[in-house]
Amino acid sequence: MNYLKPSVYPIVVTLLIVFLFGCEDLQNPHQDFSDVLEKIPDVQLIPGAENATITVRPDRIYSFFLVTVDNVESNRNVSNGTFNGWCLQKNVPIETGKEYTGVKLYSTERDKWINRVSYIVNNRPAYEHLNPGLSWSEIQVAIWVMFETRGYRLPENFSTGLEYNAHYVQTILNDVKKNGVDFKPGFGDIRIVITNAEQNEQTIGIECREETAWGGNTGFNIMAPGQWWYIFDTEDPETQNIWAGQTINVGNVTVSAPDPDADNKVTITIELTGNTKLQDVNEPVKIQGYDEIPGNTFTAPPSGLFSTYKGNELVVTVDAYKYYAIHIDALVCTVDPL
Repeated sequence: MNYLKPSVYPIVVTLLIVFLFGCEDLQNPHQDFSDVLEKIPDVQLIPGAENATITVRPDRIYSFFLVTVDNVESNRNVSNGTFNGWCLQKNVPIETGKEYTGVKLYSTERDKWINRVSYIVNNRPAYEHLNPGLSWSEIQVAIWVMFETRGYRLPENFSTGLEYNAHYVQTILNDVKKNGVDFKPGFGDIRIVITNAEQNEQTIGIECREETAWGGNTGFNIMAPGQWWYIFDTEDPETQNIWAGQTINVGNVTVSAPDPDADNKVTITIELTGNTKLQDVNEPVKIQGYDEIPGNTFTAPPSGLFSTYKGNELVVTVDAYKYYAIHIDALVCTVDPL
């Protein structure tokens, strides 16, 4: 059975996944973080995430945990915020409600095995669609099997402390073996990051996703995946939405009235909400002004041809136009669901 990842991931899923906590009924071979790193050696410390703070709370509704991350500087892998979380090591406990400081976060994009775990999370909507009743517990058990056994077969009497459908778990593992062994997260995919909260406590993994975003309420080609975009029409309200991944509202953009005391220039203010931030790339904000647009099939300007503004500022002053294409390279995470 071949599962295909939808082009738009449901908004209820965060872009950060944290593997935490453990059932304490099986002996785990990975008792500290050095053992974990030996098993997944292709990791890189994330600049700006060397001194993070995390707090863990139970979920058991959509995921195993909710995890709050703080004290992370701008980077392309992970942002501050509260996110859904999962458990990586089954029997290595972590204390919920405790604030862990000095946590280091590592990117795993180069590690083939962890990318197979990422494949599971990226394909969750398809698993749920094709397997009625499949829930977070089957996702969790499949992750445990992948990490604990390094294989694709659910062991008999696999003790987890969870109620789960063994057939659904094995269906997920079969799909990973058939279609996910060479998976590598690309643009718009979930990415996993790992860390340890404290020596001999649970290993943590974090996933984030990059998205293209457009500011404005007038949509173009929005039924065509990969070709959609929005434009800001100044005859509409002064403040309009910012859309990431085609359907996710991640903030607002405001275009002021022309200022007669400043050569009739306007100020464009971009406000990213929730846990959304700019990607750590050159010129994540690009703006192109137009006096007119030729119909509703108008093609979005190529990235290299934006001329009104290119940079990393969220508040800019530009020449006045009737329309603006406001392109944002965004790192998108959902808002704290609590």
